[in-house]
Amino acid sequence: MIKLYLDDIRDPPDATWTVARTAEDACAILLAGPVGCASLDHDLGECAECGAAHGGTDPQNTCSHRMTGYDLVKWMAEHDVWPRYKPMVHSANPPGKANMVATIERYWHEPGSAS
Repeated sequence: MIKLYLDDIRDPPDATWTVARTAEDACAILLAGPVGCASLDHDLGECAECGAAHGGTDPQNTCSHRMTGYDLVKWMAEHDVWPRYKPMVHSANPPGKANMVATIERYWHEPGSAS
């Protein structure tokens, strides 16, 4: 079973994790499944276009062209696509992390169980 690690910069704690650098890549991994657990970041950087406008991509920035980790969690809730175990959030962005955790707490359920 896959262990999904979503982060545009940091590497996972060990080689047992499958890394997604964008939320779009994480969506594809979740759909391909099965995903056992997930550790998610909120801020996933800028797209190349927005980075060029700022003189180079800045991992601390986000743009409207790229999904955040919060967008991924909302997508998981909307499409009822969840890992087997409740996702963890390792983001250093306090408001983003709080939004992600609140959504996970409200909507996550073990796949195959009543929602």
